Order: sequence, then structure tokens, then C-alpha cells
Amino acid sequence: MAQTKNTGSGAASLSPEERSLLLGTPLFRGVAEDELDGLLALLGASRQTFPKGGFLLHAGEETRRFGLLLEGHLLIQQDDYWGNENLMARLSPGDLFAESFALLPGARLTVDVRCGTEGVLLWLDASAFAGGTGDFCSTTIPAGASSHSSASPGKTPSAPLARITENFLRILAEKNLHFNEKLIHMGHRSIRGKLLSFLSVTADRTGSADSTIPFCRQQLAEYLGADRSALSAVLSSLQKEGLLRYRRNHFSLSRKISSL
Repeated sequence: MAQTKNTGSGAASLSPEERSLLLGTPLFRGVAEDELDGLLALLGASRQTFPKGGFLLHAGEETRRFGLLLEGHLLIQQDDYWGNENLMARLSPGDLFAESFALLPGARLTVDVRCGTEGVLLWLDASAFAGGTGDFCSTTIPAGASSHSSASPGKTPSAPLARITENFLRILAEKNLHFNEKLIHMGHRSIRGKLLSFLSVTADRTGSADSTIPFCRQQLAEYLGADRSALSAVLSSLQKEGLLRYRRNHFSLSRKISSL
């Protein structure tokens, strides 16, 4: 099995480019540069590189850490008893994974986290959120964690923690909405219905009939619980009907009325 490598803890292990990327992620949105080091210390941040094809987490495991992807792509998949893979999501830089399981002590993962490419991630300790929920002033960012912080040693700069906790809750809510969307897609019996539901929701979300989806053909088939060749046949049929045009993972929808 391909091996991962821990390359350090805290902000010191991050390159300037990674720090800049981190500040632009949904979790750290609104965090100032001089607040970052203290927050990373509080969250027990640990940088890790990973190779393509390996696994970061397995179904059945427990974790108290969740990951923030900095570089590369990860696949969230679920295997059934017979080894059939069901692709749940494809993660890009800035995305979180395993956060719900990390928040609940004793919760066992129901999915695998597989490395779709080589890349870099940051492990974060979920207990910082659990301990700070509802009482941000009870959680102290370690004194001396940031040489640029204006906060006095031993004081609690609650605003940064409150900010990322709010961001964290928003991310959980958005993921719940995406999960509900997949339930809608899978509620259709036919591959045609599942595919049109997926593309319709994607168009509504982007506000455009033209969109590029984050899945290759095989990954889209797995996400929709379909055979790849059957999905390709449906795509070809929909294009002949004039309902859509596609090239690889780019789709253009028409307004022609269709029955799911």
C-alpha cells in the first residue's frame, strides 16, 4: 500500500503558498494572517503528503481528526459487502473530510477516503470545536503561538475561533444540502432520470446551462450508481434528442422539454 508522510506540525510546516491557500479556504475565510498561527496551534494542525492510490481513512475506523485538502484530489467512496464501489464525492483543494465523524466520539467511518492523485493535506483536531461550542472564551489559543499576534499571552482572542466555528457550521450545512441533492437524484429509478436530475441541479447551482462537473465518466457512473457503458448510452441518446451537448466533463443543456 502506498505510504503517506507527515511533514510537520503547526504553521511552521506550511510554505508561504500553502498559508495563502489556507486563508482562502471556506474554513479559514475571514481569518487574518496574524491570527493563523494561533488557530493552527489550537487545532493541532499537522501537514501530510500523500501518494496517488493510497487510503487515508478506512470504513470502520474512528477518528478525532478531520482533514483539509491543500493540494490534489481525494475520493470519498463506500464499498458494499461484495466490493462494489459507490463514489460519494470527489474533493478538491479547500474541501474538508471526516469532520462529522471526528466531532462524535465513538462514531465509526462508513466510507473510505482514497487518494485520487498525489497531494497535501492538513489534519485538524475536532476537539477544539467541541470544547469551544457555545463558550468561545473558555478556549485559549496558546500563548506565543504567533509572533505577530496582537493578543496578550494568556488572553483569549475569541473572535478568530468564533469565526472559524461559524465557517465550520456553514460547511456542515452545505454538505447536508449536497447529500439531500444526491438523495433526490437516486430517487429516480432510471439512469436517465438520475442523470438529468444531477445536471439540472448543477445548472441551477451555477446559474448557467453550461457547466463543468468534477467527475470523469467512470466517477459520474459510480456517483449515480450506474454502469459506465449504460451511462454512456444514455448520454448519447440525450444528445441525439437535443436535450444536451457534452464533451468529456463539460455539459451544455437545452430548454427542450424532457420527461425524466
